[in-house]
Amino acid sequence: MNSVIWKYDYQGVHKTFTNPWTGTYKMECWGAGSFWKSGKVDANGGGYVAGDISLSTTRTFYVFVGEKTKTEHYVYAFNGGGRGKTKGGSTGPTGSGATDIRLEAVTSDAANWSNFNSLLSRIIVAGGGGTQTGDVYSGGESRGHAGGLSGYSSRAYGYAYANIGANGGSQTAGGNPWSKWPSATQNGTAGGFGYGGDGGYSSQIASGGGGGGGYYGGAGGTGADTGVFPGAGGSSYISGHAGCNSVSSAAAGATSSNRLHRGVGSIHYSGLSFTNIKMIDGAGYLWPSNSSSKGSLSAMPNPSGGYYSSGYGHNGHGYARITYTRQ
Repeated sequence: MNSVIWKYDYQGVHKTFTNPWTGTYKMECWGAGSFWKSGKVDANGGGYVAGDISLSTTRTFYVFVGEKTKTEHYVYAFNGGGRGKTKGGSTGPTGSGATDIRLEAVTSDAANWSNFNSLLSRIIVAGGGGTQTGDVYSGGESRGHAGGLSGYSSRAYGYAYANIGANGGSQTAGGNPWSKWPSATQNGTAGGFGYGGDGGYSSQIASGGGGGGGYYGGAGGTGADTGVFPGAGGSSYISGHAGCNSVSSAAAGATSSNRLHRGVGSIHYSGLSFTNIKMIDGAGYLWPSNSSSKGSLSAMPNPSGGYYSSGYGHNGHGYARITYTRQ
């Protein structure tokens, strides 16, 4: 047997894939991870989602690879990383974008990741990490990693037990911000379907970072007295996972304010679904395909080869890979 592999790195536009043969294809997506301060190794990791899909006819798919954290303020990172804010000399970077594969796209505008009908058509999504900054509680599960079924919440540095931070995205809603820092002028905003929330800001020299993109995005971080506070992680999704909750189609009445979710365990409205599913969140935990709960630590495949160290997710721009194995 020999394999044919299609590889997709970050380009800032979508790419197309049309299966040349019928049969089973393995699709893999890595969401982008936030890596803000130079030299830090505890970035908010992007998620990993993979599965096998059987194709009996020729179909075209659209691959959207997420962009990592950037400092172009008031703009999204490609594929849903929430917008950061700048205030008083402090910079709030964006969250990181998700990586996904869809059935529809705006073909005349390959950079248009946010089209609603296109977002509805996603069949596999690996969430992006929320902004990682130096002003974040150091506990591994209190940072804004990308999620499996739900994204990780972020907590402000030194305030692990206070409601100051941002919530991760879930299967049915974007994450909401917690209470803002007392001196903050504006809190972060909630994430939404396919995008992370915006960072807040303060009248002081402090800004919040954006939430991670995903099936649903994480909330943006609050402003504060000094520094930059982090955003939360986006959720992941794959049709066929027992814990995922699929949306309806626009033809069935789904709207931007009501996606008409079809229930836990539902498959995508297209009828396409995956087997041999693997979902690993940005903190390195496996979400078993037959469960709605997080499992144990599991080493995430590295698109460059081998595996990431236990407890770590993907870092940098996202990535996607499609593999066909000839029998």
